[in-house]
Amino acid sequence: MKKYLSYLLLCLTLCFIFSGCAVHQDNEDEEETTIDVIWEELPFQEAVSGSDLILKGTFTDKIEKHENYLYFEFQVDDVLFGNYKEDTIFVYEIFMDQDILKTYKAGEQYYLLLNKGSEHISNEHPHYVSPGAVLPVGGPYTYRDEPLDIEDMETYILENMPEQTNAGAKEDLPRTMEDSDYIAMVTIDSVEDNEPENLTVYKAFVKEMLRSQDDLTTMEDGSILLSMQKDALEPGETYVIGFYQAGEKSIIYGQTSEDSIIRGQEEMDQFVEKMKTE
Repeated sequence: MKKYLSYLLLCLTLCFIFSGCAVHQDNEDEEETTIDVIWEELPFQEAVSGSDLILKGTFTDKIEKHENYLYFEFQVDDVLFGNYKEDTIFVYEIFMDQDILKTYKAGEQYYLLLNKGSEHISNEHPHYVSPGAVLPVGGPYTYRDEPLDIEDMETYILENMPEQTNAGAKEDLPRTMEDSDYIAMVTIDSVEDNEPENLTVYKAFVKEMLRSQDDLTTMEDGSILLSMQKDALEPGETYVIGFYQAGEKSIIYGQTSEDSIIRGQEEMDQFVEKMKTE
């Protein structure tokens, strides 16, 4: 069975399953736990346009193996879309069988379509997930194990990637908010799920949107679901939070980083004023 079909099984680990994504808890027998974005069965064009980060990178031949998942290390050669400043990046994959170790060839350059997960959940590296596209520069290209008939991949990516929004704005924000697609003042309504070992899912209402990559996808009552650190927030309280959408059209949003929460009215007022003057 093709390895990416197995992603559907992982959706069962949260009691919320939505068309845009699912959040799952992996590697339950280890102390460290990871969370990743489960991509729906999107056409390749939508996988490109839904990427958080698009890079051109060379596989270093370094693979970090864990019980149920692994990381491939790439040298970053060029950033085509998104905000990334490091020289290397680690791409997360579910470790289904030994064949996955042959996905990339050492020293070869690839186009990397990546979606960003919660940094604080992944203890080893910032969490970037591939939608199943293996795109060596020069080809041949595959998407979820099926061949892609695209002659010039870089041109195709540049024509279909998301629009760069808020260009330059991230540089002037506090470091903990740099990678946030959304920054909003939200009021926590209730705890929706507290079963995952190190996560709590909250129902929240947005009072004021300070930065928005796109329109929010909400539930019928206008609320969203925030997947946060365990017991990080209190129902009835208001916070400024930096977050990202866990998959296109998902109503689940993830905390950008461990410190992307601003508490206290005075601190929030100062931050909101800074956002409005930039």
